[in-house]
Amino acid sequence: REYVLLHFQEGAPELEYRWFANHGQVGGALDTDAHGSFKAYMFDATDAYLRMDSGNLNYAFAEGDILQLRVKLTNIADSVLTDHTGLTEGTMPLDKGFKAYFKTNANEQLNETYTTKALAFDSLTDGEFAVISLPMRSSFEGITLESVRIDILDGYTTAASGIYEIDYIYIGAPATAPVKVTLQTEDGRELYSRYHAYGQSVAEAVIAPEKASDEVYSYPFAAWINDEGEFIDPHSYSFKEETVLTASYEKKAHTFTYIDNLDGTHEAICECSYSTVSDHKWDDGKLTNEATCTQGGVLTYSCIFCPASKTVP
Repeated sequence: REYVLLHFQEGAPELEYRWFANHGQVGGALDTDAHGSFKAYMFDATDAYLRMDSGNLNYAFAEGDILQLRVKLTNIADSVLTDHTGLTEGTMPLDKGFKAYFKTNANEQLNETYTTKALAFDSLTDGEFAVISLPMRSSFEGITLESVRIDILDGYTTAASGIYEIDYIYIGAPATAPVKVTLQTEDGRELYSRYHAYGQSVAEAVIAPEKASDEVYSYPFAAWINDEGEFIDPHSYSFKEETVLTASYEKKAHTFTYIDNLDGTHEAICECSYSTVSDHKWDDGKLTNEATCTQGGVLTYSCIFCPASKTVP
């Protein structure tokens, strides 16, 4: 295999693996029908980790490989955390490191033989995902990976409680790491933002919002465009780098059909469903009855848009 991506999506083998949360509880997979994530807890833990207890990743480490996590630490307690700890708020620090242990064909246990770590950092925000990359040592090259353990708050020796959620675990070359795909409105409001496996398209249906018509034009959705102005179909495109797609719209002049409201106004209705009501606009009139010595003539005016007409003696 070219890389390892544990993304906890529907049908993914890692959903069948047995996972163990030390000093805590496995909360299980979330939203596995689309882009899954894995939730676990730590309860007064000084050595909190998530360990893969079954399955075989069967990946041969290569030069320059990394382990990358997209992870979220949350101190806002839910009922599970409160029931086990009595806390209404977690106590996890957000400036500690992460460490990974690897069981391989060269070591029978998850021990210090094959590890990698990210030192303390300050990029985490409580309750928000962050991407963390851990480098591999050159001595890993050619070794076959079987399973992995992720240590949360590496080196922190005070008991802590909280919730951690892993969107994905990636092991492989940096060039083929998951890429972020964002679909947004013209004004930059995000409609969709997910990390995808390298080369994957967007599976979910993402509907661009309608753009309001004005008095002259309607604006039907045209396409998603990237920063270079290229049209991209997110459902068939192979994303290999971080990409932002923006909804674009066609500028289309209205084609109106007019209906007489019989009250001095008419309604203009376009096939795009835009409509507006306005007063009739009369032509210059036409003499329909000539004047006689006993009776005045009649002028008939017709609306230049709708069938309405009026007569004036």
